[in-house]
Amino acid sequence: MRKFPIWLSALLATVVLAGCGSSTPKVPPSRPLLATFAAASTGDAKTQLMAACSQKGLRIQSTEFSVTCTRTTDDYYRDQMLNRVINDEYAANIKEQIVFDLLPRGSDVRVVARTYALYTVPVSITEVAQVRKRDLVDDETYKLLQNLIQMTKAVE
Repeated sequence: MRKFPIWLSALLATVVLAGCGSSTPKVPPSRPLLATFAAASTGDAKTQLMAACSQKGLRIQSTEFSVTCTRTTDDYYRDQMLNRVINDEYAANIKEQIVFDLLPRGSDVRVVARTYALYTVPVSITEVAQVRKRDLVDDETYKLLQNLIQMTKAVE
């Protein structure tokens, strides 16, 4: 009779631990900034965002519905922070990337802005390095996003 409670508690512990071991995909943290260009076309919104990025000295690329601004930093402390965020000893060519996605909504244009740390990681000697990105959620990057949006005619 004494073996039954031990067996039951072992079974219960196994079920509890198996439930804790289930893996649900982790969603990386994100801190998007939402803004609206009232009564504007996507071309007008793109032009204003590219002008703001240009004034901040950022490298600009654009597609039909997005504007990408890239910042390479010479600041030692910022580089250290990005290395800690990425947490990969083989990461190279670390850049901060700001992506503005433009979503036309009637006569308005919605903008979703996100920041990423973009970096390359060698896979092996024979393969081409992979380009990876990690969401940045720090205050300095978010303030840069706010400044870029404030330089345009968009409303947060």
